Amino acid sequence: MGSEREGASPGGHRMLAAIVFTDVVGYSVLAGQDEAKAIELFRQDADLIAKTCVEFEGQVLKNTGDGLLMCFTSAVQAVNCAIEIQKRLYAQAEGRKKDDVLMHRIGVHLGDVIVQPDDVIGDGVNIANRIQNEARPGGIALSQTVYDVVRGKVRVEATSLGVRHLKHIVEPITVWGIPPIGLPTQSPYLATTPAQDALMGGIGTFEEPRPDGTKGILYAVLALVVLLVPIGLWLYLRDTSPKPPVVATNSGKQTPAPEDKGKSDAGESKSKGDEKTDPPKDDKGGEAGPQPGPNGGGNETDVEMPSAEEERPLQALVAGDETLRDVLATFRQRYDFEGAVKYLEDQGYVEAPAGKLMRDRFAELNQFKGWIESQIAACPETDPLILSDPAKGNALYWGGQDGAIVTQVRGANRTVLLADVEPAAMIQLARAAVLRNQPGEQRPLIVVRRYMGLFAREFGLPTPRLPRP
Repeated sequence: MGSEREGASPGGHRMLAAIVFTDVVGYSVLAGQDEAKAIELFRQDADLIAKTCVEFEGQVLKNTGDGLLMCFTSAVQAVNCAIEIQKRLYAQAEGRKKDDVLMHRIGVHLGDVIVQPDDVIGDGVNIANRIQNEARPGGIALSQTVYDVVRGKVRVEATSLGVRHLKHIVEPITVWGIPPIGLPTQSPYLATTPAQDALMGGIGTFEEPRPDGTKGILYAVLALVVLLVPIGLWLYLRDTSPKPPVVATNSGKQTPAPEDKGKSDAGESKSKGDEKTDPPKDDKGGEAGPQPGPNGGGNETDVEMPSAEEERPLQALVAGDETLRDVLATFRQRYDFEGAVKYLEDQGYVEAPAGKLMRDRFAELNQFKGWIESQIAACPETDPLILSDPAKGNALYWGGQDGAIVTQVRGANRTVLLADVEPAAMIQLARAAVLRNQPGEQRPLIVVRRYMGLFAREFGLPTPRLPRP
C-alpha cells in the first residue's frame, strides 16, 4: 500500500494514507430496540461498503461493530469511494421499508499512520474518526488536507463547515462537508456565499471561463469607468458649490464679505438643536457610554432574530416533550450544542421536520461557539478583547496556552472555560470581535449576524446590534 518510511514501528510500518471511517447514526438506540435486526441490517450494509472499498483499491482493516475502518493509498480514490458508498446505500434504501434503513456518516482524512496486518493506528486514524462525527447522516466530512488534495479532481460540491476543535485532537481542524445524497440543497447555515465560492472554489472539474484577451480588456475598461465616475461627480459638485461673496478692500485685495454674526450664530444654534438626539441607552435604561466609531454607530442595525414562523414548530416540539426540554436545557447550559445535535439525531427527532429544524438550530449555534473560540484564541494578552462594564470594570479576554481562555477583571487574571462565560458576555465578545475585525476564523458579517440573533433568542437576550452587512 505504498512505500514505507524509515523507522518502521514494531508490528507495522508508517505511511501516508487516506483513512475512511464509517459509522451508523443512532445504532445503539436501534440495537436496544431490536438487536438481532440491527446486527443483520448492518451486516448487509457492511458487505456493500466492503465490496465498494475493494472496487476503489482500498482495504477494509476493521469492523467496529457499527462501522468500518478502511485505508487507501490515494485520497482521490478514498473520496470517490465514500461518495459511491453513500450513493449505493441511498439506492438500496429506496427498496427498503423506512424502519429497515440505516443512515451512515463517513469521515475521510489524509495523514501519517502505522499500518498493521489487520488494523491501522495513529493520529490520522483518530482525526478521521472524529471528523466523521461532523458529517450529516448520509453525508461525508473531509479534513482540509483531503480537500486540498482532491479539489479539482473529484466532481462533487463541498461546503466549508469551519474550524472544528475535535475531542482529544490538539490542533483545530478545518472540516468540509459533502451533503447527503438526495438532498437538493443544504441548510442555509452550511451554504457558502458567492464571495466565498469565488475565493475557495468548489470540488469539481468545471471552472468558470476567465476573462482574457478582448474580454479582459473590456472588463478592465468597465472597471475604470466605474471607478472614475464617482470621482468626477465629486469634483464637479465641489467646483459648483456656492462661494462666499467677496468685497474689495482699500488695498485692492479681495476678502470674503462679513456675515451677520448674530444671524449666523442663531442659525447655527438652531441647526444643532434640531440635530440633537437623546443619548443611547443600555439594557438597564442608563446611558450606554461612547458608541463605536467608523465600524459601528449610525451604521448599525438590529441583527435578524428568528421569525415567529421559524420559532413556532420548535416551541411546539419541546412543549409536548418534557424529557427533550430538560435534556436540551442541560446541553444549553454547557454550550454543548454539538451534544444537542447528536442527541436529536440519535434519538430520531430529525425524522420529523421540526426535529430537523431544531438540529439545524443547534448546529448553527455550535458554529457560533467555534467562531467565538477562534476570535478569543487570536487575541494575545497585549491586545485582548475588551468588554466594557462601568459597574464591574472592564473585562479583558485573550487566548491562553493549549486553547485556554484567560480573563482579567480589575487586574485579577483567571483561566476559564467558554461554558463559564455568561450568555450576555458571549454576545459582547462577538460584537467586539466584529468591530475589531479579528484575525481569527473568518465568517461573512451576514452569517455572524444570523448566529448572534439565534444565540440571543435561545438565551432570552435583547436583540444585538451590529454594522450593516
